[in-house]
Amino acid sequence: MRRFVYTGFWLTVFGTIALFFLSRYEKIERLEMRVTGNIQTDHIDHIWFSPTGELVGAGRKETQLIVRVWSCSNALVRERAVSLPADREAKPVFAVSGDASQAGWRDLAAVGVANLTAPKQESAAILKTGRSAPISSLAFTGPGKLAALYRDGGLERDLANLSLPANTKRKNYALVPMTGEGWQAAAERLREHYAIEPLTYSPSTAQHPEVVEFLNKLDELVRQKTATQEYFQAAE
Repeated sequence: MRRFVYTGFWLTVFGTIALFFLSRYEKIERLEMRVTGNIQTDHIDHIWFSPTGELVGAGRKETQLIVRVWSCSNALVRERAVSLPADREAKPVFAVSGDASQAGWRDLAAVGVANLTAPKQESAAILKTGRSAPISSLAFTGPGKLAALYRDGGLERDLANLSLPANTKRKNYALVPMTGEGWQAAAERLREHYAIEPLTYSPSTAQHPEVVEFLNKLDELVRQKTATQEYFQAAE
């Protein structure tokens, strides 16, 4: 009899523990919503909040990019319409910055960038990409920084961050250390996109003493050149 009592007691204990760990608890949360206002949403298919709390909406109307910004009280702050290039063979590719201050779009082998905060519509800046592969996607990574993803897998992070006039007569150079796996791509991007000739070097230490040596020699050469009589005669 005592054996049956002990057996029943331990079965009850183990059954309670198993029931405790194997039980499923379901928590249901109910979100109540109410309408706080109405906004004009025609041709708008993307909405988000800007860093300052304003509601931004963007979408397409045929060959136009429509961008609207509403205040916290649902009042329309501004509205801009940007004309996109007509391309029947490809879907328009565009992006709007998080604060709705800029818009960028694909334009054949270039990228157009427009200011959306100016009182009057300004002419867009056209940035040459220098790549043969078409752009598949655009995104603003920060204020004035536009990134482009190409169909061949290439990624350009600073399309709107740095651009030099194509007709500039001054030669530009940049020191590029031959370290890591991406130095060749960086040198090629400087040369093709921004007309900057890369000067490559192999750093001997993490402090890159070659840069200091190069700058000292360059400074000495400039001093020697500007100290000649021919230099002063040419400047007159």
